[in-house]
Amino acid sequence: MFNTQTIRSSNRMTGVLLNQKSRVQKKYFSLMLVPSYSTGKTRSVRIPQRAFYIALAVVFVISATILAVYLRSNHFMRVAEEINTSRVQLLEEFNELQQESANLQNKYVDDSNHLKSQLTDEQNRFQTEKNRQRQDYQSTLDGLQEQVDDLERQLRDLDAARQAIVDQLSAKGYIPPVQSILTEMSDSQAVLLSARGDVQIRSDERFTSVKTTEEDLRDYFLLLTAKLEAETQCFAELQAYAQEISPYAKNYP
Repeated sequence: MFNTQTIRSSNRMTGVLLNQKSRVQKKYFSLMLVPSYSTGKTRSVRIPQRAFYIALAVVFVISATILAVYLRSNHFMRVAEEINTSRVQLLEEFNELQQESANLQNKYVDDSNHLKSQLTDEQNRFQTEKNRQRQDYQSTLDGLQEQVDDLERQLRDLDAARQAIVDQLSAKGYIPPVQSILTEMSDSQAVLLSARGDVQIRSDERFTSVKTTEEDLRDYFLLLTAKLEAETQCFAELQAYAQEISPYAKNYP
């Protein structure tokens, strides 16, 4: 028979062994491997807690890394899609701008050709008008030159006729009454000739549009006209003196 003390010490030892066994079991995780067929034998694998936690941490880190990589890749893909969309839009805008630039360039070329054509036409019209004005100017100069030539011819004819009358009347100077008339005529002719001014006839210098302007020709024409008037007056006076002397010349033996 066992006494009470012996039973208590036996129970105490049994409790200690159970506690040690329980602590040993808590350090491990049991993994049951059940085969797919019914006759297979079930097995269990004990995994230490530390290794399990490390494996779980590794799995968590790997999962987090994969998730981060996935999210990052999705972000990059979205960014790439946005960039691609922006590139397509920019390419479309560039094509539109290029087309617009080509249209503007064609328009500018057409406008430039049109302006060149207008400028050429304007230059042709200007040259035509200039040639017409030159021809009109030359015609005016030619007309003035003809009038000047006619005045010079009339002046030469009047001067020759006046000189012939003077010579003819001077030949009658031996007649006593004629001498006084000739003296009066000479004085009167000198006054008229000095009053007309000294106008040289340029019959030897032909006026052309190259070296003479229209204004020069008109001034010369006015001078010749004044001289012609003076010559006409002198010639008329000589004719009057000739008529006065004519009776003496006819009746003097």
